[in-house]
Amino acid sequence: MTETTLRNWFGKGFNFFAFNTLLLSHCQKQDWVVAFDPSFLSKSGKQTCGIGYFWSGCAGREMRGLEIAGFAGG
Repeated sequence: MTETTLRNWFGKGFNFFAFNTLLLSHCQKQDWVVAFDPSFLSKSGKQTCGIGYFWSGCAGREMRGLEIAGFAGG
């Protein structure tokens, strides 16, 4: 695979809600807990894709950088 191939794949939309619903439909549990944890990464420069101003809970204000998120379920 090339960088162009990966860029094209990630440029397409993806229905995460339908995907997660399908995954959960195959499980036997009736009760689920889902956790969402957004995190901020400080970043400078002009070449980073997705850089912008995001809320930093540690700083208590918006800061320039990247935002990443983690999901967990069980």
